[in-house]
Amino acid sequence: MAEVSLPIRLSVLVMVTIFLNNARALELATYQVVDLAYGVNLVDFGPIGTRGTVVLGWRENFNAHGFGVVTFYLTGPKGQTRGFQTDTMLGLVTVWDDVKNSKEELTVRTSGGADCVLHDFRLLISNQHKPSLLMLADRKMGETFVDEESVTFKTYTLKQNIQQMPGPPTYYFDLTEERTAKRKYCDVEKAFHEELGIGDYRNRPK
Repeated sequence: MAEVSLPIRLSVLVMVTIFLNNARALELATYQVVDLAYGVNLVDFGPIGTRGTVVLGWRENFNAHGFGVVTFYLTGPKGQTRGFQTDTMLGLVTVWDDVKNSKEELTVRTSGGADCVLHDFRLLISNQHKPSLLMLADRKMGETFVDEESVTFKTYTLKQNIQQMPGPPTYYFDLTEERTAKRKYCDVEKAFHEELGIGDYRNRPK
């Protein structure tokens, strides 16, 4: 069997990477970012018949490092009861990195400094009736808040615990993809825009 030269192998790898990036961009083009404001947001991000609520709060720190905390809720269709949850309860939608090993987060946190945001999220709703996505971006701290460091994107897909398996709630965001940005960034908002073509969920002061 003839041996493939290194330049050819590198070219193929580059082409595959470009193809995968383009495919991901096309997939995300069928989604839109949900606009959110600090407070209670009524958002239909769940299956038909459910009612969604996103609560975005702020934890003041009296310096440049206060942070936001967001929680997601889905209320089931009328007359539907799952476990102790009735159709009038706000069912917490949690974030799972590993369902089998119960790696669950109840909230998502946004934070950074005066110049750069290190951690943030995007909630995306499909215009083709696909499950909603939650995307998190996290930048390594480095020595200071203004360093350019690697950014990791995690994509979570909204899933339903149809079989009522002990552990996960009725609805939860399950980790389905993890990737590292092609270059280093100070601000993850810029990484969202340049790497994934995704806009912001709120108007930020310039």
